[in-house]
Amino acid sequence: MDYEVGVDIVPSSEDNVIDRLRSLPVFPDAIEHYGQDPHQIIEWYGDPAAKPICFVHGGCFHDANALPATRPAARALAEAGYYVGLVDYRIADARPELTSSDAMKLAMHPVLGEAIWVGHDAGGAFAMNVVMAPETPVRAAVLLAPILDLARDVREDPEGHNGPTARWIGGSPEECPERYAMYDPMFNYYHVGPARFRARDLSIDIIHGADDQMIGVERSRDVRAEPFNLAIVEGADHIDLICPGQDAWVYFLGALASVE
Repeated sequence: MDYEVGVDIVPSSEDNVIDRLRSLPVFPDAIEHYGQDPHQIIEWYGDPAAKPICFVHGGCFHDANALPATRPAARALAEAGYYVGLVDYRIADARPELTSSDAMKLAMHPVLGEAIWVGHDAGGAFAMNVVMAPETPVRAAVLLAPILDLARDVREDPEGHNGPTARWIGGSPEECPERYAMYDPMFNYYHVGPARFRARDLSIDIIHGADDQMIGVERSRDVRAEPFNLAIVEGADHIDLICPGQDAWVYFLGALASVE
């Protein structure tokens, strides 16, 4: 393949870089369907004999076409020696159970169940929930600028209860607290607790750009007391974390390499 990931991607704004990443000619080595919906697919990159990664794209709980912007990262990880399953999933307003069901199904996949899970943005929420779920074999995740506190995300969203997180859940925390209790990653973590987290030998690495304008870095700083590994990348924004060749990419590769 002639295309080299990470070459000549000079950010001018986060939205512009997303568009640029989406437009790059990156294609998977194989595609696997894990359901009947067109979004229930796994794009495979790299050598099947390599260490597996399950990469869960973001999209702030509303962008059903966010996967293409993550393809350059998937290809770069494959070139770094990993076998990457870049997964898509169903997402629809007021139907969080669809996304959750897809994540749990992927966690039981014979390859992805043994993988390091990587989640960007909303994908970080799904990856963390998979790690916390006792019924899955997944034990490690690297979260890139994750959305971990859904109620806080609604409170801090300028659109409030009309924002994408509340729409995905199907209402505000006051309107449907039971749904937030079920799908909120930090709620699920607190249910597990730090003692059981350590006893189950779970691993969570969080990487966040200090200049993130989409998901503020204070979201990740506020969980630094928990048994997670946290790296704040100075000068990095929300998209730098999935942009091969940026400084944040070095932190990302380091976090992956540290997972046993």
